[in-house]
Amino acid sequence: MDKGNCDTASKREKKIKSELSPQEKDIIESFEQGEWESIAGAKAEIQRYQQYAKVTFKTDRRVNIHISKKDIEIIRKKAIEEGIALSDTNIKYYS
Repeated sequence: MDKGNCDTASKREKKIKSELSPQEKDIIESFEQGEWESIAGAKAEIQRYQQYAKVTFKTDRRVNIHISKKDIEIIRKKAIEEGIALSDTNIKYYS
């Protein structure tokens, strides 16, 4: 890496660090001083929690609820405001 790129990277790093909270700065300082140690089985733990997250955010589950037409209209309005697609094909009206 040439000196110009190194200076730019250093400036970027300083800018990022200046935007951190005091707690975040303490954590980075502690890490840079070698006060952190890897724990045994860390990779397996990371994979396990990644799998939990993957399953949590799957959107292929169906839920049936009974709700009034008035409430559905309120939900539909809010979905439009939030930019969320709400399909009529998945809504069944009950009396």
